[in-house]
Amino acid sequence: SFVVGCFIVFRSLEAKASGAYDYVLTLSAGLQALAFALLVCDSKSQAAEGLSEKTLWAFFIAHVARLSTTFWGEGYVPEDNTGDVYLYQTLEVLGVMLL
Repeated sequence: SFVVGCFIVFRSLEAKASGAYDYVLTLSAGLQALAFALLVCDSKSQAAEGLSEKTLWAFFIAHVARLSTTFWGEGYVPEDNTGDVYLYQTLEVLGVMLL
């Protein structure tokens, strides 16, 4: 279902000429949120054994820093229509909440 959702968002993009590849930014935020969701679901098994608490704090700090640039300014907001509907920021917030 995640792949289908990514395909639907990709097909509905309306990018400006300067933001032709901004979908990669939104896709990467979605994939990272999916990875954190899978990590949370699989945290009881041996798969997450190699992740330290410091690594998770580094991910958390990186997410919060990216969110601060998109909420208070237009720093890394995609120029396609995913930036207009706050999809990128929503995926980043989801990643922070999963951490």
